[in-house]
Amino acid sequence: MKFYAKHGGVVQLWLERLPVTQEVASSSLVVPARYHNGLLSRYSDDRPFFVMPFHVYILQSLKDGSYYIGSTNNLEDRVERHNEGCSQYTKGKTPRKLVYSEEYPDRPSALRRENEIKRRKSRKYIEKLVECSRHE
Repeated sequence: MKFYAKHGGVVQLWLERLPVTQEVASSSLVVPARYHNGLLSRYSDDRPFFVMPFHVYILQSLKDGSYYIGSTNNLEDRVERHNEGCSQYTKGKTPRKLVYSEEYPDRPSALRRENEIKRRKSRKYIEKLVECSRHE
């Protein structure tokens, strides 16, 4: 059931919260909530529910050896889209392979790292990152 309420000059939509029955609670659509380090979690491995890891990645063109640095929250899909030519910058340099990635807990952290790598403007630095990651 929907109803509207005026609060501080703003009309807000309110939804009536129906009680959770045993049938609803046992359905596959409901994930039991748990606490981990004081934060609400919906994952079985106790990750906080709002954590969506972001990745900083480096792709290398198999065509000319050039590098591309980016960030995303879905690494596999993003690499696939680069290779399908969906990115204007990498379109002419496909195929590309993933040669390096780092995981961050949120987008701002990933963007800071992406910009840090890009500001160096150094092929040597990128190659060192890639080489070091191969030995880990």
